[in-house]
Amino acid sequence: MNSYCPSCFIMVFALLSSGCFPENKISPSEKTAVKDGYLFCMWNVENFFDNKNDHRKTEPDKEYDSWFGDHPADFKLKLDHIVEVLLKMNNQTGPDILALAEVEEDSLVPELLKAALNSKLPPDNQYQQIAFKNPHGGRCIATCVISKLPIVSNRVNLLGKRVRILEVPIRVNGKELIVLATHWTSKLTDKEGTGRAKYADQIHGAYIAMARNNPDIDFLVCGDFNSTPDEACVKQHLKTTSTEQETMIRKREIEGSSGESRWLDFPLFNPFSDWKEKKIGSIYYQGKFELYDQIVVSPGLLDNKGWSCDPLTAKVFNSSPPADSKGHPVRFGSEKDHKHARGYSDHLPVTIRLKVHEN
Repeated sequence: MNSYCPSCFIMVFALLSSGCFPENKISPSEKTAVKDGYLFCMWNVENFFDNKNDHRKTEPDKEYDSWFGDHPADFKLKLDHIVEVLLKMNNQTGPDILALAEVEEDSLVPELLKAALNSKLPPDNQYQQIAFKNPHGGRCIATCVISKLPIVSNRVNLLGKRVRILEVPIRVNGKELIVLATHWTSKLTDKEGTGRAKYADQIHGAYIAMARNNPDIDFLVCGDFNSTPDEACVKQHLKTTSTEQETMIRKREIEGSSGESRWLDFPLFNPFSDWKEKKIGSIYYQGKFELYDQIVVSPGLLDNKGWSCDPLTAKVFNSSPPADSKGHPVRFGSEKDHKHARGYSDHLPVTIRLKVHEN
């Protein structure tokens, strides 16, 4: 784990850069889905850099790059902690589809995590593929997807320039799900929210471009939105609704009307809209518990064909670990800044159950 074979590194690095990994013709998980369907998880894993010093130049990337690269034991502790949490999910088998944020770009993190997870899983229930591309954004971090289910690798795509919006098609039994793994601009650098609004506009624009051709498209957006479900960038720019009924009514009204402008309000449903009533959050910052990490779905995921989701299963994974006794995330921290035993991440994972219908 702490040393590299140069030829192997070059081969894996090339695959990581292309975002394309060999696609299994038939995944074991595709053959036999458990009766509960598939578990989808999104998690911001807090500055997850690998154990190779790439001599990053900008902060805070420089700090984590050199820390984990020069202190492989700390990297291994971080890796072990992430694996520990993920294998608590889904009857101790890990999520079937895993989307991550704050993964070091052009790194071996996805491959090392996949290998670490698979070392603890039976051969017929292992992670098969990775989708990972470098967004060349302001920081040396990216989103990625690690999946037990088949990824359509030649269609993995980044939407836009210098933005963390990774488009990943996943196909099971001929049914396709489009996953967007995203990480929106931080409030530390985007105080007015214009950057986050641009993220939301770009995502919704990509969605309606697909929905024009197929209003029943199975489309899922997940990520660290750096915004709560009731903020304008999520509610107004991403065009999210608060209930399944509202979503389907709006969809029918738009389909029944004419004119291209009707598509501008084509809805997405946010099953985390009731976060205040449920008193849940995914990040605890400056004395406030906020829900920044979300999973949002198209109306197509609310019907009984293709892929579907169960909105009632949308949850924040706030067990201990990775949360403390109050349900707050316990961060791993930086090299010098940790006042407690090292935790897991400053964000909690969010999950939802998906299903693929036979007809």
